[in-house]
Amino acid sequence: MSSQPTDYKALWEAAQAKVDRLQVELNRSNQRWEHIINNAGDSIFIISPADYTIQQANSHAARRLGYTDDELVGMSLDDIEVNDDNATTMQVAWMSEASGTQVYECYHRHKEGHLIPVEVSSRVVELDGQEVLLNFVRNIEVRKKLEAEREQLIADLDAYAHTVAHDLKNPLATVLGYASLLSDDFAYMDVSNEAKDLLAAIVQGSLKLQRIIEELLLLAKIRTIDDVEPTPLNMGEIVREALARLTVMIHERHAEINMPQDNEWAVALGHTAWVEELWANYISNAIKYGGTPPQITLGCEIQDHQWGCFWVSDNGHGLSPDEQARLFKQFTRLDGSSNSGEGLGLSIVKRIAEKMKGRVGVESVVGQGSTFYFILPAAT
Repeated sequence: MSSQPTDYKALWEAAQAKVDRLQVELNRSNQRWEHIINNAGDSIFIISPADYTIQQANSHAARRLGYTDDELVGMSLDDIEVNDDNATTMQVAWMSEASGTQVYECYHRHKEGHLIPVEVSSRVVELDGQEVLLNFVRNIEVRKKLEAEREQLIADLDAYAHTVAHDLKNPLATVLGYASLLSDDFAYMDVSNEAKDLLAAIVQGSLKLQRIIEELLLLAKIRTIDDVEPTPLNMGEIVREALARLTVMIHERHAEINMPQDNEWAVALGHTAWVEELWANYISNAIKYGGTPPQITLGCEIQDHQWGCFWVSDNGHGLSPDEQARLFKQFTRLDGSSNSGEGLGLSIVKRIAEKMKGRVGVESVVGQGSTFYFILPAAT
């Protein structure tokens, strides 16, 4: 049999046609890629890791910094990025070692000299057989402005609360003083029951206002303190001090309180005065909302060898899941009863615990009482 001669020309033309089609597809892909890159909302830089010069940047990066595309190429990253120890530096936000991506905040210098706050996501990638730094840069100027406005608003509100509370304390003390004098005099005078009731209402209202002022002052103080140096807590002594503050309430409600011995308390880290506030708040709530009489149990345990968990359990009605979800928000009452308080206490408890690197919570079943707890770092 005779074999047909190979048509090399036809093979060449077919191969060339395939190459041409692939080149057209590659060109289209490159065009689409360049279109996406140049119209991306973030600035994109390709940087040489050897000398940190900019090899390529998208059009958005050039426009944002006031340069042309060509002007940015060849510039050093140090010419645009301000990330040293001067007053304009922002700290590294975080680094993901697993992904190899470093994310940090700094400033980029505009061609005209002003600084723009940015967030940079930087990663080493391989491009055309070479390793390069690929930086995605996001303008966070609006975010930083909003954060600054938020911090200023919080500071203004704290200052306002502190000022109002202090301005109310003096006249309130005067009202309480005069009301107490009248109360003493009424005991020896022929005064109608209506007058006595009105005076009692004045005293109770003044005492309620005094509690609100004290809570506002404590809330303002907590917010203005950035950090607290934790120390090992003598929890037995702290609980006794909290109970001493509640002596009258405990006696009036015939509350039964069970708690560990001094040497049985877990040792945690925190700030003594603030932890006393936690206990006083939790115990007073357990007395007010417990059963008749209130039966209250205090307890503790070490969790995972690193957390001290402390709790107050009561024999009250218990709380629904919806009530539990709303408890630690400001101005939320435990129920609609006539018990005193304006719903600031538990929100303050939450802030105090968080300031000490801890957290708070509640476990409750309707009809089976409630257990309020706070968790602090354990002393090692």
